[in-house]
Amino acid sequence: MSEPLNPYAPPREAAPQAAAAPAFARPRQLVLYESAEGKARVAQGTAVALLILRLIFAVSLVLEINLYRTLQATADVAQAIPTTHGRHQSIALVVALAMLVNFIALLVWTYAAFANLEAFGARNLSFTSGWAIGSYFIPIANFWKPYQALLELWRCSDPSLARGWGPRPATLLTVWWVLWAIAAIGNRVITWSTLRAGDLDTFTALSTLALLIVLVVETPMSVCQILLIGRLQQFQNEHVELLLLQPDNQATNPKRFG
Repeated sequence: MSEPLNPYAPPREAAPQAAAAPAFARPRQLVLYESAEGKARVAQGTAVALLILRLIFAVSLVLEINLYRTLQATADVAQAIPTTHGRHQSIALVVALAMLVNFIALLVWTYAAFANLEAFGARNLSFTSGWAIGSYFIPIANFWKPYQALLELWRCSDPSLARGWGPRPATLLTVWWVLWAIAAIGNRVITWSTLRAGDLDTFTALSTLALLIVLVVETPMSVCQILLIGRLQQFQNEHVELLLLQPDNQATNPKRFG
């Protein structure tokens, strides 16, 4: 039987309650974060399409080289060259358009990924999102400035430092950029030389060089680009997950990127 309620009795202490589980607030800087995963998939998809088209272009080059060698004994060279170029130029045009689409997709993803670095606590960066894109369009400097920008993206996206580990080497980025520079120089030399070529021997030599660049340089370059985008996007995804596990007052220290 319960005791009668005494209105004049002093208030009793409240019964102890179980302690609530600690809840970590979302780090403030993650308000600035917007996943670039969708843009990364588009950039990877265009790179895969470009890789396939480059292999088709390589087959076309082989056919063209064989045809040039067959026509070397033909007297009417001026008529033979335009005939053999029709199909090959059409494929080359499709490849060029695919390269443009892939380049635009890469720039869009790079801009979005760079915009997330502030959310990871990065400060005193050498490149902004716009400068990382604009560096591709500066003559001569575009052979090293975009690499420096992507290297900064790699280092600031990598969650290793936030875990207390050492930074992971950007070997994949370096290999991709070296291949990109070789392909850029080689294709410019071939384009310049083709405009001045006037005999089948020269066309055969240039087509052989182009085939070598496609198979030895551009094909592995496309593979590296696909892997690179995936790796950097994985870095950012892991970095966000790491920050979400931290309380707001223990968020990433911005000084580590300074």
